[in-house]
This record gives sequence, structure tokens and C-alpha cells, in this order.
Amino acid sequence: MEAAPDSKVDNSKEKVYTRLNYFGLFLLATSIFVTFAPAMFPSLAPNGWEVIAWVGWGLAIFILAIIVFLITNLFKFFSKNNHEENDSSTGISWLTIIKVPLLIGLIVFALTFFS
Repeated sequence: MEAAPDSKVDNSKEKVYTRLNYFGLFLLATSIFVTFAPAMFPSLAPNGWEVIAWVGWGLAIFILAIIVFLITNLFKFFSKNNHEENDSSTGISWLTIIKVPLLIGLIVFALTFFS
């Protein structure tokens, strides 16, 4: 018995959002490790300026993780039942897959370029 086309779209959307949430969790864990790496391994940062650099990188990764979480979950919230207007039964569109990482990249570029 074959699943309905709408369930294929729902499952593929859920898979995309779940993987992006896992990516956000990975970034969050990485930011914690990078922030506290000088405390765990003192030879990484022998002076105060290097500790500040490590903490700065950890904070930057943390901000990126929060941006990934916010954008992913906002798109997940706003795209509920969007596929009912389309009669596309081929699955998830390429635009749905790429719009979240593209928007994250644009926001990070804007924050980096205009800061």
C-alpha cells in the first residue's frame, strides 16, 4: 500500500527541519566546547588575549546556532499546511530545502559585513 502524496511531503519537510535542528544542536555543543577549551586545555591559550579570542569564537558559534534554531523553527511554524494549495505530489521542492540555509547565510553575511 503506497502512502498518500501529502504524507510524502510532510515526511520530507519533517526530515529537513529535523536535520537542521540537529545541525543547530551540533553548533551549540561546538560553541560550548570552543568557549571552555582554554579552561580544559591550558596550553591552548597561554595568555589572556588568546583566551578572549577563544571565547569570542565560542560566542560567534553560539550566535550562529541561535540563528539556525530561530530561522528553522520559524519556517517550520509558518510553512505548516502550505502544501495543500499545491497539487505537486513529487515530494518536497528544492526551494523548501534551500530556503532555510540560504536565509541563515544571508543573515550571517549581513551581520558580518555590516558590523
